Amino acid sequence: MTLEQIEIIFNRAWRFAFSLKKCLFLFVFLVLCGTFAVLCHTVASISGIWIKLFMYFLPGFMLSGVLLALGVFFARVYYSEMKGLVVTYRKIFISSMKLLVNVTQIALPLVMTYLVIWMIMGLFYLIREIPYVGESIGLILSFAPFILILSSLLLCLGCAFALFFVTPHIAFRNSDDDFIRSLLSSFSSNIFSNILLFLIAFSPCLVMILLLKTSGSIAQIGLIHAYSVLKSGMQWFFMMIPFCAALTPIFLFFFNFSVESYNLIRKQKKLKA
Repeated sequence: MTLEQIEIIFNRAWRFAFSLKKCLFLFVFLVLCGTFAVLCHTVASISGIWIKLFMYFLPGFMLSGVLLALGVFFARVYYSEMKGLVVTYRKIFISSMKLLVNVTQIALPLVMTYLVIWMIMGLFYLIREIPYVGESIGLILSFAPFILILSSLLLCLGCAFALFFVTPHIAFRNSDDDFIRSLLSSFSSNIFSNILLFLIAFSPCLVMILLLKTSGSIAQIGLIHAYSVLKSGMQWFFMMIPFCAALTPIFLFFFNFSVESYNLIRKQKKLKA
């Protein structure tokens, strides 16, 4: 795998990310996902610390399955575009229905793991409320929230990596293969290449999210705190729409590049064989 090969697949994935039809299709789903995230953010703003932490991370884990399913769909669309085939969304969607069953095999364990972390966090806050000794025990176990929040952040990173690495494997898998075993085998045999390509794909997403987050934080100064909870939620909803519009081509590039990376690594394995 050379820099020239990476440059070629990067440019091709970027060029196909700005299809108007695909952007409009993905934008609708991102707005629906964003609406759920705004609802969680609004609930978190009026909740205690335990529920607030839960609501901050919940949208990412709950929507990871939706994004993974969309990734499988757009991976098959992109493959058809690269081959110069006529792209029919309805036909691709129907043919992908059986593949989407595998999405739950990946998304459900991530969600369940987060729920376990959240319950352990709740147990910590419950212990702190024990009369007389709770505060002392909470002081000794003060490292627990740090470890649990770090675990949640690492789990979020795992969701992002799953979107990149798992998507093409589901989209182009052989139905006769043991899916989980072939997935782990493919990753373990090309760890460096997979991580490197993931970082390249994730960089535009990270930069765009940081820009949008910074812009949103500056724009809300002196506004959201002056509103009621309902009005604050409405403001976040209308701010979310341009967020989704800006992220749409970036997500399409992410899915496109995951397909390109999958094909590139498979070619490298065939050459080594």
